[in-house]
Amino acid sequence: MDFLLGLLFTLLFVSDSKLVHSVNTTIMDSALLLCRTSEKITDLRNLRFYWQDDRKKVLYSFNKGEEMPGHISDRYLKRVSAFPQDMITGNISVLLNNLTLEDNGRIFEAYTTVFTGSETTILQTTQVCQINLYVTVPYKDIRLAVHTDTMTSVCTVHGGFPAPEIYWTAHHNGSESLVDPRDVHTTTAQDPESLLYTSSSTLHIPAGPHQALTCLCHNPTLNATLNTTYTLSKGAAVWSLPGRSAGLTVAAALLLTALQQL
Repeated sequence: MDFLLGLLFTLLFVSDSKLVHSVNTTIMDSALLLCRTSEKITDLRNLRFYWQDDRKKVLYSFNKGEEMPGHISDRYLKRVSAFPQDMITGNISVLLNNLTLEDNGRIFEAYTTVFTGSETTILQTTQVCQINLYVTVPYKDIRLAVHTDTMTSVCTVHGGFPAPEIYWTAHHNGSESLVDPRDVHTTTAQDPESLLYTSSSTLHIPAGPHQALTCLCHNPTLNATLNTTYTLSKGAAVWSLPGRSAGLTVAAALLLTALQQL
């Protein structure tokens, strides 16, 4: 563990200045808030540090060899653990467990003091790390249908966080191009209790010899994209199956004739 953290800190630290780092993770998972002090520690009884969020609520407190659970906010009680076996090397990282959307967007700061010499000496408590935490709920279900009577295609996603970024592509002869945003109308709503989003995107199918249409739903926190493709070929018009990628067929005789006449 200490070797791995040492490698990470080698990559993250470029000077003795405060480390500012972002962590992206998913709901109910854990977040490792990485931090290391550059002060030399010879005895844990000379070390004091604590973590707090941007509301000044304390996550974790350590003072002269002992954890201080009485200082912990109820919000973080029994959710945070440290790495006492590595503290002598300066590792003051903590692990925040059971993440919820209430943790999303929180800023966590680590402050430390290392005592040297007389305890009567006034020492400055220094902020050494700042972690920006982003919590997400992955989108798992994306559906797509084409309506030949109105020449529109509707893509829907729900049950994710944050709000998705939806865009469309059109396929022709093995190439793929983005659809003009002026042909797309997207609405997004958030459930006030769960905080999860539902989005519906309607594409007014543009003129052209398109062979397929793809709807893409991008989660900016995870940097992950779901997609589903509607193939303009022989077959019946049906809803796409949920998943990371689903293909559909439509009644080609009607739709292709209409497209070619536009």
